[in-house]
Amino acid sequence: VLSASSDLISSNLSAGVYYARVNKGAGNTNYTLRISDKEIPDLGPNTFDAARNLGVLQGTQTVSDFVGDSDPKDLYRFRLTEPSTVNLVLNGLGADADIQLRDSEGNFIAGSSLSGTASETISQALATGTYYVQVDRHQGDTNYNLQLSGNSVPFQIRDITPDEGSNAGQVTLTIEGNQFTPAATFSLLDENSAAIA
Repeated sequence: VLSASSDLISSNLSAGVYYARVNKGAGNTNYTLRISDKEIPDLGPNTFDAARNLGVLQGTQTVSDFVGDSDPKDLYRFRLTEPSTVNLVLNGLGADADIQLRDSEGNFIAGSSLSGTASETISQALATGTYYVQVDRHQGDTNYNLQLSGNSVPFQIRDITPDEGSNAGQVTLTIEGNQFTPAATFSLLDENSAAIA
C-alpha cells in the first residue's frame, strides 16, 4: 500500500515479463506512472577463467552481488602470499544461496549449504597459492554480501608422529608457518641447547 503524493518502488528482478497495476484508493485522481530499468552489473562472473580477481587477500574484503535464475553462480579469485586461516561469510540473503571454497584447479576444498536465508560460513587453514570462492543460487533470487578475511599463520607444529617401528625412536614433526622461506633450516636441540640433528 502506497501513500499519496509521489511513491517509489525499487526491486531487483530477473529477466522476464512484469506488469504494473495501479489501484484506485479513496476518491478520484490523475496520475503519471514512470517505469525505468537499469541492468545490474555482474561483478562475479560464472567461469573460473573469468572469475573476479580480488588480488592478494589481506585483512577483510567485502563484495556484494546477486545470484538467481538469470545468474545462478558467481566466482571470485584471491591469492595468499603466506599460509593463512581464511574465513568466508555469505550473508544479507533474501533467498537460499550456498558457498564453496575451491583450489587453483577448481577442486572442492570446503562448503556451506544451510537452508533458507541463514548466513553461510567457512573457516579453513590454507597454504600459499590461488583459491576461488563460488557463490551458488540454491533457490530463489537474492542479493548477497560476501566477506573474505585472512589471518596469517606465523608458526605452528601441525603434527607429531612417532615411528613406532624404529629402535632409534624416530619422530616425524610437521611444521608450517609464514616465517619459513626456501632457505629455512630446522634443528633439533637437547635440553642443553646442543644440536642433535
